[in-house]
Amino acid sequence: MAAVVTMFTNTRSKQLYFGLWLLLIIFFSHVVAHPYSFAWKGMLETMALGAVLMSLLLGSALAIEKRDGTPRLDARANAIVTVLIYFIHVPLIMLFCTLITKEASVSTSKKIANMLSEPTRKLQNMTTSAVAGVAMASQRLKVHLSTKEKPTVHRKGKECKE
Repeated sequence: MAAVVTMFTNTRSKQLYFGLWLLLIIFFSHVVAHPYSFAWKGMLETMALGAVLMSLLLGSALAIEKRDGTPRLDARANAIVTVLIYFIHVPLIMLFCTLITKEASVSTSKKIANMLSEPTRKLQNMTTSAVAGVAMASQRLKVHLSTKEKPTVHRKGKECKE
């Protein structure tokens, strides 16, 4: 957009014309390509491009002048167009802030859940290992008691009879 404005600084109508075509191309390529993996980001981008397009179309009414250089719209119509542009962008900004806040809270919740689940997972592993060790020891004790031999004590990988 900045290139279009810079290239056609002396004529507003050419700026509007090329700016509209550029926005239309961007809008349709966005709709066809779906560049975002999250649906809400794609929806927000589509709404933002639509709002910019509507603002440019409404703004064109403000920029187009009569042949003698006087504006086509009177002060009242100019105010109405300006208010319409604000009514397009203010709800979009509010929606953007709401979605960003929601996304931030979801990602923060996931981080907290991951932080809390890691010690829980370690504790589960330790508990499982301890239960398995106790079960194995009790099984060995039962085997040795059933054969009426003295239990074998394991120390550092070696068996020794006591």
